[in-house]
Amino acid sequence: MSAPQSWRRFSVLVLRSDIDFASALLATATGASVAVEEPGEDDQGSTSHVCVSAYVHSSTSQAAARAVSALLARARRDGYLRSARPQKTVTVRDEDWAESWKRFYKPFAVAPRLWIAPSWEPDFRAPRGAQTLWIDPGMAFGTGQHPTTVLALRMLLPLVVRGCTVIDVGCGSGILGIAAGLAGARVRACDVDPVAIAAARANFRANDVRPDSIRTAGAVPAAFGRAPLVVANITADVLVRITHRLSRCLAKNGTLITSGVTRRGRKAVLAAFEAEGMRLRSQRRAGEWFAFAHRKA
Repeated sequence: MSAPQSWRRFSVLVLRSDIDFASALLATATGASVAVEEPGEDDQGSTSHVCVSAYVHSSTSQAAARAVSALLARARRDGYLRSARPQKTVTVRDEDWAESWKRFYKPFAVAPRLWIAPSWEPDFRAPRGAQTLWIDPGMAFGTGQHPTTVLALRMLLPLVVRGCTVIDVGCGSGILGIAAGLAGARVRACDVDPVAIAAARANFRANDVRPDSIRTAGAVPAAFGRAPLVVANITADVLVRITHRLSRCLAKNGTLITSGVTRRGRKAVLAAFEAEGMRLRSQRRAGEWFAFAHRKA
């Protein structure tokens, strides 16, 4: 039996209007998934505030603490998160981990007419006219709360036409592909991580969405062919490295949605896509994060 482990919870109490920025800051500083919860009795918060938290293994918590402090100080110097209140860092025992995570992960609206709900909230019902995307998050694969996922969804879904093909590159837990499938698209998805692919397959099944193909692959499989819509929520350095592959699987006049790019990586990504002959049509921003829509001529 493995020895018990512990985790450190880093939390910041912020205004609701600052959720995206605070989530991006904690995710960048810790490399962990982020949870958003209502403030508890000890947080001394009002209804205008929420608590944004990230969990870090105790072995890396000191480095994470320094990074959180540095980024928060920088944000305040730049005029952001000035009303944010860092909360006391708490140790969470291994045996409390799963229940703690579930307590903080609740159904939420991720895009117009689309809600994401965890599997342990079976009684949840989305408002009339909206759909529910069910997911069993798992810390390694993504929950849909991160600003990069929200940005990608909000750029992708308005472009989905029933019956069109969408290729999801670096699909992780499958949220983007499943959302496209719920909107009527035919989905082909891939990821370099076989464990992520296993999780994505389970989430596709839970939502009764049957993908055309879902594969473990380091590149976009040639069998995927070309699609009018391609989405990739990946870091800037990877996007630059696979620009040609993304262009190759995008149909003529098709649209490529990319997310996961910070201000530091923005210029390199835009230059790489321009060199590939793709034109920037629109972009969105949430705090430090950018998402782009490029058109292939």
